[in-house]
Amino acid sequence: MSCRLRITLNEVVKITIPGLKYFLKNGLNEVKDLPEKKVAEMRLALALNFQDREGFLKSMRDSGIEATRLGNLWDSGTHLSAQMAGLETAKATGMNTKVWTANGSCCKEMNGEAVAINRPFSNGQMVAHGRDGCQCSTSYKKAVADLQSDKIYTKGEIAEMTPAEYSQARGAILEQYASGKIK
Repeated sequence: MSCRLRITLNEVVKITIPGLKYFLKNGLNEVKDLPEKKVAEMRLALALNFQDREGFLKSMRDSGIEATRLGNLWDSGTHLSAQMAGLETAKATGMNTKVWTANGSCCKEMNGEAVAINRPFSNGQMVAHGRDGCQCSTSYKKAVADLQSDKIYTKGEIAEMTPAEYSQARGAILEQYASGKIK
C-alpha cells in the first residue's frame, strides 16, 4: 500500500486534533480477526484520511478487505475517537454529567440516559458509541451547585462561578456588595 499525505491547509483546519490524537493511541484496537499487518495498514490509512472517508476507502481498495467493512471501520473509528476526545475535554473543563443522545434509529433505548462523567452508561460504554454505524452523541453538563443564601462570597468565588451559579446567587452577591461584606 502506498499512502501519501495529501491534506490541504483547509482540511488541516477541519481535523479534530483531540479525536485524531485518541485514534492514534487507541484506534482500531477492537479489530482482532485481521492480521496485525493489515490493522497497522488500516490504522495508517485512517490516520492520514481522518476527515476523508472516500480517501480512506480509495487508499485501502487493494487491501483485500471488503469495502463495506472498511467503511464501517472508518465510521466506527472516527466516531469513537471524536466521542472519547469530547469526554476528555469535558472532564478537563469541569463537567460532571454526561447524556446519551440517540441519532436516528440507533440506540433508541439509551436516548436521554444521564450518568456521572466517570461512570459508564448502562450498556457499559463510556461515551455514546453503541454498534457499527452508530452516530449517537454525548453531551455534557455541569450541575449548578446549591448556593446558600446566608453564605458570604469572596471575589475569587464569584469570579469562578458559572453564569448559572452567578444568576442564582446574584441577589445575595449584590446585597453583600452593598452592605460592604464583599470588598
